[in-house]
Amino acid sequence: MLIQASSDTLSDVDREAIASELKGVYETMLGQANATDGNGRYLFGGYKDNAPPFVKSADGSVQYQGDSNVREQRVDASRLMPVNDNGETIFKSVPSGAGYVAEAKKENGDLNDGNVTFSGPQISDVKNATDFRITFTSDVAFDIETFDGTDWNAVKSESYTWESGDPAQQVSYGGVSISLEGTPVTDDSILVAKAGSEQREPDLFRTMEEAIRVLENPADTSAKKADLRNTLNTAMRDLDNSLDNVLTVRASAGARLNELDVIDSVGSNRMLNYDQTLSDLVDLDYTEAISEYSLRQIGMQASQKAFVDIKGLSLFNYM
Repeated sequence: MLIQASSDTLSDVDREAIASELKGVYETMLGQANATDGNGRYLFGGYKDNAPPFVKSADGSVQYQGDSNVREQRVDASRLMPVNDNGETIFKSVPSGAGYVAEAKKENGDLNDGNVTFSGPQISDVKNATDFRITFTSDVAFDIETFDGTDWNAVKSESYTWESGDPAQQVSYGGVSISLEGTPVTDDSILVAKAGSEQREPDLFRTMEEAIRVLENPADTSAKKADLRNTLNTAMRDLDNSLDNVLTVRASAGARLNELDVIDSVGSNRMLNYDQTLSDLVDLDYTEAISEYSLRQIGMQASQKAFVDIKGLSLFNYM
């Protein structure tokens, strides 16, 4: 749907219709995130399973109220197996190999005022790839900034030159590049960060909320059209990463189910052996047991007689 929504041929009414469909998907996803088991316990809240783990706040965003713990159950004498995955792992995480994502917003979270759009980012050097922010100091210059753990700082004292319009301008830093085009306004910003990093914490619900927001608002100015394109590009990358994460969690659950099948098979074999041993001890056929005892007694007596006879033999008996 997002690919369809990004088409320039759609009208605002068409995009509003897609937003309505996305709302339905969003509400369904929220319901699944707050699903319960047969005992009424919430599946994805970690240890906090007595209340919905995902709750809508006053501003309409979804907040995770559960914890990061995972319930375990002993399935064998030496095996504790996780029996669920918490909501943070499923809906607010990405795989470790997730790529870089760009987001067009000012440092304070406000939307950009200009109409700069981006495509990418692309990774040219995985080893040296790093997060950075492009901040426009005017409509003809920009800084590249990195985060030192507290604040963003320009990587050099002089700003880079920006040339508005076509063709698109390639901006590269630390093994990551992004293609930009359009006319910026002072303080407009583009964040380029690895998905799952401190600067780009994943949140599947937030991604859906942003996509719905931009599709519901008419794209009647160049700035809003740029916001539409940039937000949908970001959302599609975020959704790809979230899907990969869900598939990873699903594969982990499948592996646990396979392990349970193996443990169940081993347990069944053990039970057969135990039943046979118990049967040998309890289900005694007295007639057969007496006969076997008599035969063994005769054999023992014959052995004793042979032993006595052999013991009494001496070479003097043959002299």
